[in-house]
Amino acid sequence: MAPRLNRQQSSAADMTPEPSRFALCCMQPILNPERDNEFYELLGLDRGASSAQIKKAYRKISLQQHPDKLRQQGREVTAEDRARFVRTKEAYECLGDARRRKVYDHLGELGLKLTENPGTVGQDDVMRTMSHMTETTRCAILLVVLAFVGFFGVLFPVLLSTNVDGETDVPWAVVFLPVWVVDALLLVNHVGFVLEYFTHDHGGGDDDDDAPFREV
Repeated sequence: MAPRLNRQQSSAADMTPEPSRFALCCMQPILNPERDNEFYELLGLDRGASSAQIKKAYRKISLQQHPDKLRQQGREVTAEDRARFVRTKEAYECLGDARRRKVYDHLGELGLKLTENPGTVGQDDVMRTMSHMTETTRCAILLVVLAFVGFFGVLFPVLLSTNVDGETDVPWAVVFLPVWVVDALLLVNHVGFVLEYFTHDHGGGDDDDDAPFREV
């Protein structure tokens, strides 16, 4: 019997809200600068593979890599064999789920971890991703951080206090303009999330023929 996926392990991930398209587009250059394709490569597929092709590829590879199958062939199962099978299984768990696959396609494995369980993200993961960023992306991040800290940490408190004391006559609309810009971005993100939720099919579960693989 072909190995099947145990989805109980990803029950918490199933309840994680899917990031909006706005968030995916904004975070892609930061979290997935090199277009992570490792999960597709593990299954020998390209990004255009259908769900049926993903399932078929995993079934074929699991018959070759599953530790029990290796033992049946008289081979000694090494730690490397187990790690390779676990990694292949992780790839199927991601690509076999439409929501998780969408996040992975945009944000890579690091983005998938951040959206589901940020505690599993290590410093090495972040540093490796940052090392793959383009100079333009790094400069853009630095400028955004400096602008945010400069305004909300320095300029905004000064303008607010001097305007309240009557020492300056800066229009309040100008003082609060950056705050409104941030609010507008958050509003766009939330509206996109709500619209995507209501346009997404939340129908019944998979039928038995399309059920995911279970572990042996």
